[in-house]
Amino acid sequence: MENRRVWRTHKLNRIWRHREAAELALVLVSAGNCAVPGTGWNQAEISHATAPNSSTAADAAHQALKFCIDCPVINECAQWATIDRYTGLAAGSSWIRGQEYDPNTTINNPRPKTTAA
Repeated sequence: MENRRVWRTHKLNRIWRHREAAELALVLVSAGNCAVPGTGWNQAEISHATAPNSSTAADAAHQALKFCIDCPVINECAQWATIDRYTGLAAGSSWIRGQEYDPNTTINNPRPKTTAA
C-alpha cells in the first residue's frame, strides 16, 4: 500500500512538472528574445553543447546569452529550465539537467555556478 502511495505521488509530481513546463514554454516562445527567428540562438546552443573546451563554450554562450540581457521573460525562462530539467542555454546561464552552471562550462565537464554570499 505504501509503495502505491509513493508511486502515485511521483506520478502526480511528473504531471504537474510537465504541465507547468508547457505553460512556461508557451510564454517563452511568445515573448522571449531567443524565440525570434534568425537570431542564431539554435546554432549558438549547438556550438556550446559540443564545445571541446571552456574557451569555445564561452564564445558560443556569449553569442546566445546576449539575447537574455533585456529579455522580458528571463525569470520565467529560469523557472522553465529548472522544472523541465533542461540542458542547454537559458535565462543567461548554462543549464544541465535543471541545474544552473557557469556558461563558460562545457556540458561534459560541468562546474556549478557560484553565487555571491
